[in-house]
Amino acid sequence: MTTYKQIQLLLTSSLLSILFFSSCAKNEADIDTLNPEKNNFYFLGYREINGQEEYVTIVNDKEEKIERLTDYSPTSLAINNGDIYVSGHFKNNTIWNPVYWKNGKAVPMPIYDSRTFTTDITINNSAVYITGRTVYDLNSGYIKGKLWVNGVEEILNTPDGFNSFPNAISVNNNDVLIGGRIVEVNGNSIATIWKNNILTQLTDGSRHAIVHDVLIKGNDTYAAGYTTEGTNWAGTIWKNGTPLYTFLSPENSIQIQEMYVESDTVHTLSTTLSLDGSDIRKVQYHKNGQFEADLAQSKTRVIAHKILVKDGDLYALVSYINDQDLNVPQLYKNGELLDGYEEYLGDFLFDMEIE
Repeated sequence: MTTYKQIQLLLTSSLLSILFFSSCAKNEADIDTLNPEKNNFYFLGYREINGQEEYVTIVNDKEEKIERLTDYSPTSLAINNGDIYVSGHFKNNTIWNPVYWKNGKAVPMPIYDSRTFTTDITINNSAVYITGRTVYDLNSGYIKGKLWVNGVEEILNTPDGFNSFPNAISVNNNDVLIGGRIVEVNGNSIATIWKNNILTQLTDGSRHAIVHDVLIKGNDTYAAGYTTEGTNWAGTIWKNGTPLYTFLSPENSIQIQEMYVESDTVHTLSTTLSLDGSDIRKVQYHKNGQFEADLAQSKTRVIAHKILVKDGDLYALVSYINDQDLNVPQLYKNGELLDGYEEYLGDFLFDMEIE
């Protein structure tokens, strides 16, 4: 089995590997806390090699490059029976176009004459579902959200005069749930879900609101994002189109970025911005609408990448920018920071799945 020292060699350049090699053994115990023999842990991100970004996937301790395309940019990760799927976009004759990769190899999708971007990917019954958007008119900003199923395009139902921006997708059996926003020109963002391409506006447009994540659980639909209360963001969970929890704080603006529902328990990761002028940003974990813990903090940037529950264990993947302007990833298990993963994951991660 590959050792933790070898993992670091895979994830860093040769020079950095030499620097880290002598100090990594002290953290070997935390590798075992992921239970790689019981579950497979997948990470998506990039690393810099000779001044060039290389996008990679990591399965436990094995790193694989994603096939390089012109100005390519992966966006999301999905796993199905050990196969690794990554959505993204690349430049085709200077125009951004959609693409996905299966086990590191690029799979062609329709080619567009207008800029087209992807946002999320999921797999259901071996079918590949990808969300994104096309900017049809560069002058007016005419933008339409889209769903591709095995590469076949469907334009999301959008009212006349509105642009649509899907952010996330969840599929269960034959039900497809997409979350995002629609925006009237010069208007506010309206938090929106599409279930089987039937549009439901979760807010009325009188204030900015966005859906960042969605999930189908049984017969219930969940959406997570935020609404605006005055000048403050209020993190919001909607269940079946109705607000379930709202996180409103006099100290912080809050946006829910990631969500996982287990039975009737709703786990969320939020990003916050302090309102006292200090510019402190945090990633916070809430359980059923109640604050549980601060997971990361920075004056520059924090990111809530993923929250998952597997075999009763809760995992949270976050990152922050430190005082040296370096990205620091952090992996939590059941609220405890797994020591040593700053070096294990390197300066590159942005998604995680467990199978």
